[in-house]
Amino acid sequence: MAEKKKIFAELIEPYKNIISIFIPLITLIITANTQFSDYMRKSSDENFRSIVKLLSSENKEERLAAASNMGTFIKEGSRWPYVFNKSGNENTDNAIDILINRVSVELDYNVLNAIKGSLMKIKKKEHDEYKKIIQKLLDVDRNIFIQNYALKKWKDDSQKEYFQKENEYATRLKAKEVDKTILDNIKEEMKRKQDAYLKREKDFSELSMHKQVNADFIAAFLDVTKYYPIESLNFYLNSLNSARLFGLNFKKSNFERSAISNSIIEEATFDGAIIIDTLFTFSDLTKSRFIDCKITASLFNHISSFKGASFSAVEFNDVFFVGSDLTEANFKGAKGLKPIYFYKAKNIEKAEFDNEFKIKLTNELGIDSVKMTDEKFLEYIKSSELRFRKDKIAELETTLKELKTPEQEKGKKKSKTF
Repeated sequence: MAEKKKIFAELIEPYKNIISIFIPLITLIITANTQFSDYMRKSSDENFRSIVKLLSSENKEERLAAASNMGTFIKEGSRWPYVFNKSGNENTDNAIDILINRVSVELDYNVLNAIKGSLMKIKKKEHDEYKKIIQKLLDVDRNIFIQNYALKKWKDDSQKEYFQKENEYATRLKAKEVDKTILDNIKEEMKRKQDAYLKREKDFSELSMHKQVNADFIAAFLDVTKYYPIESLNFYLNSLNSARLFGLNFKKSNFERSAISNSIIEEATFDGAIIIDTLFTFSDLTKSRFIDCKITASLFNHISSFKGASFSAVEFNDVFFVGSDLTEANFKGAKGLKPIYFYKAKNIEKAEFDNEFKIKLTNELGIDSVKMTDEKFLEYIKSSELRFRKDKIAELETTLKELKTPEQEKGKKKSKTF
């Protein structure tokens, strides 16, 4: 052993001077890189915080610039290694989450377009990243829906309290109440109730604006489904009312207790989707595909166009088409269809059905749907899968009333919510 150490010592003897220089040099390089890494990370973090701060600026131009600059933390290649394969830009995920949350409070469409542009700078091959962003946007939208429900209830309650107090004041005046103190107290209380109601109404109105803006943003971002194979999205308590959904891909997605009403949904693909308790009221479904879907307790009432739409091999369970134009809709191979689903639908004879079902339609509804009455129809839906959803039953009742006269049928379209 001693002999081996002696031989090793003799071998490195000529290189001692080189080694004595090389080791400190390596140490210096590592130290310099570490210091540079720390400096760059600190500089990047400070820049990131300053940009985030500007996102909430009252100045639109500052918000617009900040939204665009956030893309520098997201774009492909931004995760460069600081030193020897250590993690890159640690602000990338934070930038994505911050921009997504900003969508729910931003009302300027130019700034929203800049946010979309920045979010689109993720690596083009990472389809799962796009899907994660969409699902996070839907989570934000769901929170808005929950807030919408609460604010509407508060608004309605405060309005009711105000009117009650107003009626009390009017009743006492009519009864010639002589006690001025009592009248003044009631009048003061009435003013407080009025202020509370007006505030609730303002809050509800503002949230409604955010709800629509958020739906528009999601619809715009869903454009990525045209180019990347994103499937199995989950829509639960979500709203895409009054949206423009051209050529989008919703394959194998889940829709539950959602609304896509008063929207243009042309050439969209829903193949293999599961759709439960969802509204498509007043929408345009031209050339859209629902092949192999399972659709339950949903409304396709007042649909303006089914031209070129296919429901081939769809499994239906209490899905209603009241007041919809069925021209060129294809229901061949559909399962679970019942004639009552098409009560008061228009142009039934221009839709495609299996021959056996055509006979059922004629026998149970007649070519003009005269063998069924509104009363029988409502009796059916109140024991159907819709029986626990009073809002859906009320929607169908309203549709029936609107169809009674041409003037009412031509009434203004309204975006349907939950």
